[in-house]
Amino acid sequence: MINTPNENGVADSNTAATNLDAATSRSMTVGNDTGQPTPAIQDGSDQTTNGTANLVPPKTRSLSAKDLALIALFAALTCALGVSPVIPLPAIGVTLAVQTLGMLLAGGVIGAKRAAAAMGLVIVLVAIGLPVLTGGQGGFGKLIGPTAGFIWSWPIGAAIMGALARRWWKKLTVVTAGCAAVIASVSLYPLGQTWFALTTGLPWRTAIWAWVAYLPGDIIKSVLAAIVIVTVKRAYPLMPLPTRSVTS
Repeated sequence: MINTPNENGVADSNTAATNLDAATSRSMTVGNDTGQPTPAIQDGSDQTTNGTANLVPPKTRSLSAKDLALIALFAALTCALGVSPVIPLPAIGVTLAVQTLGMLLAGGVIGAKRAAAAMGLVIVLVAIGLPVLTGGQGGFGKLIGPTAGFIWSWPIGAAIMGALARRWWKKLTVVTAGCAAVIASVSLYPLGQTWFALTTGLPWRTAIWAWVAYLPGDIIKSVLAAIVIVTVKRAYPLMPLPTRSVTS
């Protein structure tokens, strides 16, 4: 459309505005056969064509077949250690029950979460009556008896052992693994001794210091656990470690 100038030689302003609007409309529809304005160039972020962000829910990590197998394996190992009788140590005047060695090995080899789950599975087996405790004992009565506090603390001790082993993993030696094992073993004492005092009527002063009798045996088990944990770490590590995400 050709605009005819008026007597002053200037095109009509209304006609010029109409032509400008039409040109703008045509430029917006170029390359878009749907008639919608062409979206702006994205800056690399995850967006949909209408400008709203795609909300991706966080991934929840479920137990894999390997996790379940390791949980069952160390639960079975702990139960197998319960078959062994109490070992007397005349030199230091105490007895040694080796079943908590399974708790320490589970934490130091397969990590806190899986080890705690393995100990929880052992408790379930005890509750349904299987003779998986030291001396072939079992049944729900053991979970409310005088030593129940120690048994209920096994998942806690396993988680502590796993957390410390993972924290010190790069520099894990027999010494550091042994220290972690001693700390995990001592973590059984508060609930164990408290429940023992409540159910037996043992004076609190006696109950507080009774842990000293268990300490020599726990140190021996901690050294044994540390040797096995470090050996497994070097040969076939199973500890779940965090992976670094690679960004471009």
